[in-house]
Amino acid sequence: MKSQSAIEFMTIIAIGLILIGTASFFGTDYISAYLRSADVNAVRQTVNSLVSGVNIVYAQGRGAVTEAYGSIPEKVDRSGTYAYDNQINYRFGENGKIDIYDNTKTNIFGTLPTRQGRYRFFIFPQEFEIIEKGHDLKIDGIFLCVEDMDISCIVTTIFDKDYNFENEIVKGENATYIIGLLKKTDEGEIEGIVHEINIQIYYPNKTIHSDYTIHTESFHESFLHYANTIENIQEEGVWIVSAMYPETGIVGAAYFKVKSPFV
Repeated sequence: MKSQSAIEFMTIIAIGLILIGTASFFGTDYISAYLRSADVNAVRQTVNSLVSGVNIVYAQGRGAVTEAYGSIPEKVDRSGTYAYDNQINYRFGENGKIDIYDNTKTNIFGTLPTRQGRYRFFIFPQEFEIIEKGHDLKIDGIFLCVEDMDISCIVTTIFDKDYNFENEIVKGENATYIIGLLKKTDEGEIEGIVHEINIQIYYPNKTIHSDYTIHTESFHESFLHYANTIENIQEEGVWIVSAMYPETGIVGAAYFKVKSPFV
């Protein structure tokens, strides 16, 4: 009798442990799904807010400026995070990446935070002309910058072999990327800055082509820039050039598409 009671007791314990384990498993999955959904909603609201701000400034024209607010979750992926051309895209997640994006009504040069937190952005139209290897280059569009930071704006742009502003590069040719650094002073003016910037270039399959750091030099012009060239590009598809200020985690990225010369 005692032996039978012991067996029944152990059976009950075993069933209880199985039920607890099952509940814990599904409970963990439920919590993970809930947190993931909350992150998606937060990023979607941020992207919508930024796109709305850009479109408002575009409609109002030169001299307009507006602010936007947004929250960013953990685990943002630089390989697909950019505000460039007419698209804002955030890529995040660990096991299974998610892209949240939307299109603007005009060309933008944007800076996006990649670290968890709530941010304030300022959005304004701007035009810069720079000389690079004898070429007079114009950068003109809506700038999207992060407020209340040492570096508020990192602008990355792409030019083709003839130094034309271009998002499509023919296979076998070169692409020049230009990275500009801006700072909004207390007086509301834009001035040059000096800092360390990490540059990562991604192949279309999102593996890293290049990863290096530059140190900007001090000067007093309004637009401090650095240029480099990717030569003889062979891999077709969409490339990403991402410049990050490691101290705060903000990035300014651009993309370009490499196409076949026979298309």
